[in-house]
Amino acid sequence: MTARDALPAALGQILSAEGAILTDAGGRRIIDLASGGLGFGLPDIIGKVREQAAVMGLSNRVMMSSPLLTLCRELAGMLPPTLSNAYVCSSGDEAFEGALKLCKGLRPQLRRLAHIRGSEFGSLSYGRCLEEPEGYGQLRRFLGLETLTVERDGALPSIAELAQCYALCYSPLVRDSDGSLAALAPERLLAIAALARSAGVPLVCQASETCLGAAGTMFGHELSGVAPDILVLGGALGGGAVPIGCYFTSAERAYQVYGCSSPAKHGSTTGGNPLSCTAALAALEHAARHKAPERFQALGKQISGALPEYVSGVVGGIANLRLPDGLDAAGLPDRLLAAGVLTRAPRGRTLTLHPSAATRPQALDAALDIIRRTFDDHRRH
Repeated sequence: MTARDALPAALGQILSAEGAILTDAGGRRIIDLASGGLGFGLPDIIGKVREQAAVMGLSNRVMMSSPLLTLCRELAGMLPPTLSNAYVCSSGDEAFEGALKLCKGLRPQLRRLAHIRGSEFGSLSYGRCLEEPEGYGQLRRFLGLETLTVERDGALPSIAELAQCYALCYSPLVRDSDGSLAALAPERLLAIAALARSAGVPLVCQASETCLGAAGTMFGHELSGVAPDILVLGGALGGGAVPIGCYFTSAERAYQVYGCSSPAKHGSTTGGNPLSCTAALAALEHAARHKAPERFQALGKQISGALPEYVSGVVGGIANLRLPDGLDAAGLPDRLLAAGVLTRAPRGRTLTLHPSAATRPQALDAALDIIRRTFDDHRRH
């Protein structure tokens, strides 16, 4: 989830999770439309993590292991040839910060970052500052960070302006002015990518929120047809079992900064440990076997079919709902939670649903019926 996403304060303690169903301390079953990902407690993923934990769990970042090397090879084989070199971290948010560190190493004299407005970068320092370029003044001063905002439409910055930045960052889905998530227009991103190449600035895609099918493609960056210079993955990559993140770039770019360092060397103390890499390998296998992108597309169609008058847009399984006029947006998550549905906080007048690939049609129908009744009751009264 991103820096500004929030879950209801009344959520309380969750004792267990299976698929897309959470169970709280009171025994209440809650349908999760907030977490996305593949789901929780998936037997084929959990089983392999348990087996690895019995052999070896954590390791420091300079220790090579078969799961780490296999994961790097597997992911590189699924990505464009220009994304062959992997650095494994403890989360997608951390991997994004690591990717920026790599970019800074390429152009150490610069302090400005460019970003596409509305992109989502995570909850750590640079991610927060880029998501809210007008905020976090004290943090920005501490980091020595300047930003250049690239709009989703209209005039682009000049090559000379962009050349003063050490990276240009975006996410496959961006927030529109009404709070909804939508895919970047491919032609716009193609123009931005061409500008970045002319300026010699690496194009960094933070795809943790769309990883493993959520947007209808395996990793999310494919939506635009643009291969970024650096791709950040996380979120669902851990299979709902163990957090993990990684970023990929070309071997040439990585060698300029880190030389022959191992793929585990740049990251947190236990980044790339055997347990998290085993979870990621199992998640990749699960997503491929169960055709996760197609599964998410089916979930998106189910939401559109059930709530046609409220749905304002769908990308894969991620669906935007327009709130009825006058409905209390701030209190909506607690109201839905009381009825058994977990959602993230609305952005503006838009509620965005993030079902998991494990969400069963019957459970989703039940959750959508609760949302419909909540919206319809407000309109009637």
